[in-house]
Amino acid sequence: MKSKCLIKLMSGLVATTCLLAPIQASASTVATAKAQPTVAAATVTDQVVKLDSITSRSIANIHDDNNYWHAPYAVEEYTAYVLVENKSYDKTIVLHYIDADGVWKDSEKATYVETRSDGKELWVLHGFVGGNAIFAVNYKEANAWDNNNGLNYRLYNN
Repeated sequence: MKSKCLIKLMSGLVATTCLLAPIQASASTVATAKAQPTVAAATVTDQVVKLDSITSRSIANIHDDNNYWHAPYAVEEYTAYVLVENKSYDKTIVLHYIDADGVWKDSEKATYVETRSDGKELWVLHGFVGGNAIFAVNYKEANAWDNNNGLNYRLYNN
């Protein structure tokens, strides 16, 4: 419960917090993090939903009484780009994640960006997680997941 309150408090301090240098997100094996999506080059296979890129940066960190920085309890701001097939008019695309509070939850819904020349749609997710996070991408109406070939994606605060 303290983690949730702390995350809300720290999220509210975003406007006044000194921003740190961007920290690249890492998928446990293959997915590369990029600052902007690669719109021209196809990074999606025949999957219905596929994480195209994700970047994150620490926006607030927790220090103890000895001024020791606790990375797992930082607040990470992320931007993720997702490619999906147009399987339905209404789309609910979310990151399903678990962070420092140990509870699985869904992010806010993605926002449409554009339709690419290959017919895939590019969507963007933007939000905050408390510390290191494990996640997968879910396209609810198509009942489709991208979970990094069963390994899940990981966001690490270095």
